[in-house]
Amino acid sequence: MKKILIITAANSQHTVNFINTLLLDDAENRITLFNTEYNPELEPDFKSFYTANNVKVVGTCNLSKAKNRLIKALSNLIKMGRTLRNECGIAGRYDMCFILYCTWQAAIWVSKYHKHFKKVIPVYFGSDVLRNKELTNRFYSKMNRVAEHIILPNLNTLEKFNEKTGNVYANKSCVIQYPKKMVANMLGYQPFSNKERDRAFFDLPPDKVIVLCGHTATAAEQYEAMIDALSKCRNDVLDKCYFVFMMTYGDGIEYKNKIENLLTESKLNGKVIKKRIKYEDMPKLHYTCDVHITTIRTDALSCFLQEELLAGNILIYGKWLNYYEIENDSFFAFPINSVAELSDTLNNVIDKLDENIEKAKINIKGITELASEEAIRGEWNRVVFQNGCK
Repeated sequence: MKKILIITAANSQHTVNFINTLLLDDAENRITLFNTEYNPELEPDFKSFYTANNVKVVGTCNLSKAKNRLIKALSNLIKMGRTLRNECGIAGRYDMCFILYCTWQAAIWVSKYHKHFKKVIPVYFGSDVLRNKELTNRFYSKMNRVAEHIILPNLNTLEKFNEKTGNVYANKSCVIQYPKKMVANMLGYQPFSNKERDRAFFDLPPDKVIVLCGHTATAAEQYEAMIDALSKCRNDVLDKCYFVFMMTYGDGIEYKNKIENLLTESKLNGKVIKKRIKYEDMPKLHYTCDVHITTIRTDALSCFLQEELLAGNILIYGKWLNYYEIENDSFFAFPINSVAELSDTLNNVIDKLDENIEKAKINIKGITELASEEAIRGEWNRVVFQNGCK
């Protein structure tokens, strides 16, 4: 039996996938989840999962509602830290502590209470590294120093992590994909997919090439430059395409409305999707699209992107994103060196659309071999739960 603590957001499908894939095989595991969300209330689906699998969820009530962001953040940091300390006192020493989402708050808590954990395992997401300017501060340094393993999601993030930290932790930094049921979910839905029906579900035209643009509502997506570049495509290409801007999470409604207005004023036919899409409905969106464009400034081979590749869609992406995993003969895509190259690239994609769709089918096999549940579980078992980093 292992006592396992997970520091993470409780209302997250990522957290459920992590527990479901890696920790439930041993029924004797005692799992405690320390909820880092400011809202301690569990959504019904997540509450049911944790209850059914005997996962203890610890949250902090009566958090600060101060209007000043700094006062609010510091007050909640202290309150939540006390809750974590008390839970450690009750439970005794944990065998393993996983940190999913390596925030500055988590770094502070782990650096303070690491003696309560036999093994500390930070699990960094791409954004935790690529957009993080604090990786060498004393709290992150302490957390990384006491860590048994440091898990990164892909080669680009590993390279940037080691670069930012001066290779101090290179001997215990490993690339393992985050546990998910993406491949099983996508391939399970594929036989039932129907473009006409699924396009109607999202109110998309049945007779256009659907071009899905980005996957977050953040300025890092460079939507303004993207719209400008795409507007320079040939008119016959624009007539064939319908552009969908995926903005269901990220920055506030003001930015979403700004991009929606820019789209309306441009030569592009399309729409902005602003409302959250249910997890079970995401495969419908992927299989109803034809082309995916990503020009985000930094990314880490996101799950969304992998789902697009699994659906057999044609990918146009910024070469600066360093998607090392797909830059080989197992994948087919169109890299660009700048957003300005989008117009010529999309013209070329549409001119040979049928041929390019056929070539993109190779991506389905490539992602399956890279990110299937079996492959990911095998790596976690080999590296984290058994032998250590190679």
